[in-house]
Amino acid sequence: MNLLSYLFVKRLYPFYEESLRKRKTYSYFTEYNKNMGMDREEIKNIQWNKLKALLAYSYENVPYYKECFDRLSLQLDDIKSIEDLDKIPVLTKEIIKSRFNDLISVEYKDLVLVKSTGGSTGVPLKFGYSRESYERRTAVMWRGYSWGRVIQGDKTLYLWGADILPVGVFGKYKAKLHNYLFNRKFINTFNLSSNNISEYVNQINGYDAKVIIAYTTPLFLIAQYILDNKITVKQPLSILTGAEPLYDYQREIIEKAFNCEVFNTYGSREVMLMASECEQHNGLHINEDHLIIETVKDNAAVTGVSGNVLVTDLHNYAMPFIRYENGDLATLSDSECSCGLPFKKLDSIDGRSLDCIKTPSGRLLPGEFFPHLLKDFSVIKEFQVIQDRLDHLKVIIVPAYEGGGSDIANIKTIIIDNIGLDVEVEIDLVEKIDKTLSGKHRVAISLLDGEA
Repeated sequence: MNLLSYLFVKRLYPFYEESLRKRKTYSYFTEYNKNMGMDREEIKNIQWNKLKALLAYSYENVPYYKECFDRLSLQLDDIKSIEDLDKIPVLTKEIIKSRFNDLISVEYKDLVLVKSTGGSTGVPLKFGYSRESYERRTAVMWRGYSWGRVIQGDKTLYLWGADILPVGVFGKYKAKLHNYLFNRKFINTFNLSSNNISEYVNQINGYDAKVIIAYTTPLFLIAQYILDNKITVKQPLSILTGAEPLYDYQREIIEKAFNCEVFNTYGSREVMLMASECEQHNGLHINEDHLIIETVKDNAAVTGVSGNVLVTDLHNYAMPFIRYENGDLATLSDSECSCGLPFKKLDSIDGRSLDCIKTPSGRLLPGEFFPHLLKDFSVIKEFQVIQDRLDHLKVIIVPAYEGGGSDIANIKTIIIDNIGLDVEVEIDLVEKIDKTLSGKHRVAISLLDGEA
């Protein structure tokens, strides 16, 4: 840690959070850092005690959960361990939309903070949270980032999204001052295109960041452009990716272009950072002292295979998220990491459950199937697979160059060879693929009304 970073972490950041903003973020950051030195049993005890407190509070103060427990004749004493969580019904996005007011604690009716997430489908989801949960989320985010060699105060470049709605003159100046104090710069990747990608490379080189934090897809496209054009870029200490799954072939291209290690992270707007990669790069450590992640398949807990992600936020008392199904797929690990951290891992983030493609023969293909299948076709700059019928796929491709007709034909052939003759494959060449409202690129989309 250099002198400037040290002064930021030990002096400026605590003063800003504790004295100016009257927030406990730095205290929580210190608490979470201490937890890294605990053993596995101590972390499990912390998690269990926090869960018991959350369930008791939710029953007494949240109308939806009181109704839920009473309807099932479920007593708090029936939850004797974290494994008993499956006795509580899953919280879905549809329930949050239809029962929003009933999910807010009676003690937070006038205190709840509200945000919306565009989601990978582009349909906004409104959710509530408490001030403490926000401060804790920020603290645990900084801890997770530190596993990827990110230290508060280091010069950081964010290749991220930007607010679509105008924030006003005051808001813009406030953001500029905030970013200056935190020694960081944001570049809006929502506007990235083949026509201006060189400008992004110039900005990256011009800023000379120690760390880059980025959406996966735009960073990958920039990295591919750097390699294709044999451009030399200034080497950061590390790169953190997030917001979208990071596939192996993407990591390889990004690391080659920037000549540094890439660290994957997993989070969402509803709960922020959930898991992060350490220097061993063999999975993402879950912030178990802050939340609970379950992976389930056919309503049963699974480990070692891909399952639907359920998240329990242990600190959002304003609008408790208990067993929230966020729409992601992930693989929970049963192996320990040699780094010594006492937290369980996710072996991989496997995409979104909505991104699974189903065939008439009953096969269920995860979204990651197609990047692996098509990664060696240089004619593809970007692509997206859309399933509008069980027996029909539309493959949308942004070509990397003109005149690749035979390669495009081969793409259709290899898809049919791998998924079967019972699915019709249509190729559509376009100049641009639209992103979601949150600026993400969906590799595969199923329109089968939940069948997939």
